Amino acid sequence: MERRRRGLERFLTFLVNHPILRTDGLLTAFLTEQSDLSAWRKSHPISLAEESASRALTHTEEAAIPADLDDKLAQLRARLPALVDHWTRVTATFDRIAHRRLNQGADWLRLREGLDGARSAEGEGWRVREVEEVERDEGVVAKGAGSVGDGLQGSARRAIDGTTEDLKRVRVIA
Repeated sequence: MERRRRGLERFLTFLVNHPILRTDGLLTAFLTEQSDLSAWRKSHPISLAEESASRALTHTEEAAIPADLDDKLAQLRARLPALVDHWTRVTATFDRIAHRRLNQGADWLRLREGLDGARSAEGEGWRVREVEEVERDEGVVAKGAGSVGDGLQGSARRAIDGTTEDLKRVRVIA
């Protein structure tokens, strides 16, 4: 559910940042209207005429259109599926790496719990000096394992919530 929510958030962010769509009246109404959207539509007729069909280009805009526009668009269309495929692989791979790091962090934390449990069990019985030294060493290792686990999990969470989401946002725009 959380993954779908983040995907919807990425999509809405894309919509409100798009140079044309962000000025669309229907999108604005959808995002801001408090009442039922169908009731809003009944009182606000929407023109479905193509905006660009009635707009004339300026001389500067016409001059900026490359003469080989059709060829360039055809080349882009030919490359686009491969670009999307590669970007999807990059995003999925980074996501898997971050989740592996998250799982490694959990393993380090389980190691700490095991060492703490062993120290607790040893502390309940008769102990010679050597056992006390082992307990102290276990405590040091447990503390280090906990630090490593916390660090890995924090780093993984930042990667998942930050970089992976940013990579997916780029993918939505493509």
